Amino acid sequence: MWKYVLKRLLLIIPILLGVVFIVFAIMSLTPSDPGRLILGISASQESVDQLNDQLGYNRPFMTRFLDYVKEAFLKFEFGNSYNSGKPVVREIMNNFPTTLKMVVISTVLYSIIGITLGVFSAVKQYSAGDNILRVASMAVAAFPQFWLAMMGILVFSLYLGWLPSNGIDNWKSWILPIGLYSLSASAPLLRLTRTIVLEQIRQDYVRTVRAKGAPEKRVIWKHVFKNSALPIINTVGVQFGASLGGMVVMESVYSLPGVGNLALTAMRQKDMPLIMGCTIFMAAIFCLMVLVVDIVSAYSDPRVKAKYAG
Repeated sequence: MWKYVLKRLLLIIPILLGVVFIVFAIMSLTPSDPGRLILGISASQESVDQLNDQLGYNRPFMTRFLDYVKEAFLKFEFGNSYNSGKPVVREIMNNFPTTLKMVVISTVLYSIIGITLGVFSAVKQYSAGDNILRVASMAVAAFPQFWLAMMGILVFSLYLGWLPSNGIDNWKSWILPIGLYSLSASAPLLRLTRTIVLEQIRQDYVRTVRAKGAPEKRVIWKHVFKNSALPIINTVGVQFGASLGGMVVMESVYSLPGVGNLALTAMRQKDMPLIMGCTIFMAAIFCLMVLVVDIVSAYSDPRVKAKYAG
C-alpha cells in the first residue's frame, strides 16, 4: 500500500510545477512594472529601473522561472508582497483561518443537506417530494454563486436589514456567505447522492435483505447507503480541497479576509509574488486533499489493495 501512497505523492510534484509554470508565464506576459508598484508613481524612472534590475525583472524568462522554483520548492522562500512589503507566507497564513472556518462549517452543512435530501429523493422516487427536490436542485445549480451572493445582500441586508452585507463584525456576518455557499454546493451533491442510491436500491442484495424482513430504515442506511458512501465521500473530499484554496466568490462579494479574496486583490494589483504564493498554496492544498481521498478510496477498495499488496 505504501507504493500506492508514494506514487500519488510523487505525482503532486509535476502537477505543482506545471501550475506554477503556467501562472508564471501568464504573469510574465502581462504588462507590469514591479519597481513602479513598489516605489510608487512619484519615484524617478532611474530608481524604478534600478529596483527592477535588483529584482531580476529584466532577466530572461526561463532564468527567472528556474530561480523562483529553486527558492520556492527548495528553500520555501516566496518573497515579499510588492504592495505591503510583508512576506507572502505571512500574508497567506493571516487570511487562511477565515477561509478554513468557512469551508469546514459549509462542508458540514451542505453534506448534511445534500446527502439527507438525496437519500430521501431516491427512496421516494417520482413522488411529489422527489420532483420538487429535483427541480429545486437544478434551479439552484443553474444560478451562479455571485448572483446568489448579490441576491442575499439585496434581500437580507438592504430590504430586510437582518444581516450585515460585508466584513466580519460578529457571528451574523458568517450566515450569508456560509449559508448561500452551502445551498449552492448541496444541489449537485443531492443529485449525485440520488443517482448512486437509486443504482444501489435496484441491486439483488437489497431485494434479498428486504425478503428477510429487515426494516426499511435498516435496509436504506446500513446496506444501501453504506455501499453508496465511497463516491459521495470522494466528491465531498475533492470539493473540500477546492474550497480550501479559497472561496473566491463569497469572499470577494462579502469582503471577507480569506485566501481567495487575497489572491483576487493581488491579481488586480499585479502583485506577482503574492499571486504565485497563493497559486502554489491553492494547488498544494487541492492536491493534498485529492491524495487523502485517493488513500481513503484505496483502503476501502480491495482491488487497489490487492494490486499494491506486494
